[in-house]
Amino acid sequence: MDKEYFTLKILSLKGGLFDGEVSHFSAKSQIGDFDILKNHINFVSILLSGKIKYLEKGSKEEKFITIDNGILVFTNNQAKVFVNFT
Repeated sequence: MDKEYFTLKILSLKGGLFDGEVSHFSAKSQIGDFDILKNHINFVSILLSGKIKYLEKGSKEEKFITIDNGILVFTNNQAKVFVNFT
């Protein structure tokens, strides 16, 4: 893994939506918008309705997925995001 990236997996009940290396991840929680970068402290959050955003390694354009809600678990430079859609 490159020194400025971390692993991101985005999963739904329908299967995997993304699995790769990213430089950052952004979402909205109950206390507001937040960003995750490599070496962030271990973190768990409930995600609110809206867009989750990430910048994939090798890309210059941020990608997003619109969700109804979800859960983020970030440990040891690995983010797992479980999302729901209606």
